[in-house]
Amino acid sequence: MDLSLVLGFAIIADLVISSLISKRRRGARFVCVSIFFALETVLIVALVRSPLHPIFRLKELPREFWLQILTCFWWVFAARELIFFLGIATALGRTTSSAATEFMADRLTYDIYFSTASIDSAGEARSQLITQLYKRARPVVGRKESTGSSPLFLFAENELFEHAPLLEPLSDAEKAHLNAKIIRRHFQAGEQLLAQGTKIESVHFVFSGILQVTRKVQDGRVLNVRRLGPGDSFGEISLLTGEPADVTLTALTSGLLLGLHSEDLKPVLESRPELAESLSHSAVKLQQFISMFDRSAIQPVEIEQRDLLSRIKSFFRLTVEDFR
Repeated sequence: MDLSLVLGFAIIADLVISSLISKRRRGARFVCVSIFFALETVLIVALVRSPLHPIFRLKELPREFWLQILTCFWWVFAARELIFFLGIATALGRTTSSAATEFMADRLTYDIYFSTASIDSAGEARSQLITQLYKRARPVVGRKESTGSSPLFLFAENELFEHAPLLEPLSDAEKAHLNAKIIRRHFQAGEQLLAQGTKIESVHFVFSGILQVTRKVQDGRVLNVRRLGPGDSFGEISLLTGEPADVTLTALTSGLLLGLHSEDLKPVLESRPELAESLSHSAVKLQQFISMFDRSAIQPVEIEQRDLLSRIKSFFRLTVEDFR
């Protein structure tokens, strides 16, 4: 069989298969294109000896013109391979990480590095990172280091209610009483902490770790809703209404949950109407967010279907009567 035809089929298969792999799966795309590039390199060397100095036979002009086209494709794929390689190397070299750079008597100094998919999202990522830090730490007002920076101190578990917005109205005595009722739950990455449709009779606060929130919508798809981190809470709706959970929570990292049972919160809610009102307001906002999420999850599909129908009509030059 003519090797030039084999190379042509390899190029077509390369383009088709690489287009089917999601752009988010960079590793899989890199492996796929690398395998095809290695095969294409072997074939192009067998046909023209070297892509850098190809040898063509002028007596067979149609075939040599075909080989020149294949050589041009090889150079395009070589550039693509280089771009993929540099992208993977950059991603490996700039993954989110932190490292302690200075040790002192009562503190550690950390350097935190992170990377984003684009420059446009770097600012938002930085804001989210700072927000997560301040959910777990408190700055020391008026205290400056020699470097001009202010230190941060991570608060302990018994200080959780001092930083939980839902429980701010409580007195020190009420917070101390609830601290004694806290339920601690350690979790590991990949562990499912809550399943959609199950009933829970407690409120949980994320003390450490990251949770992925997903929801199964009407058409059966399971979509990512958002992520929860230190300082966030869940279970308020079930606590107030007894309704089952409307989302699934899966741990992305290891961490710790601090929970309170409904029977421990009930006396506080009865004596603190403003706390019940605050919880209900938070629950209403969450329900509104879920409703908007469900509507937005279905709307793009409907738009795509209408757009596809209009394209079909335009392509075949069909009228409304043709669909009756």
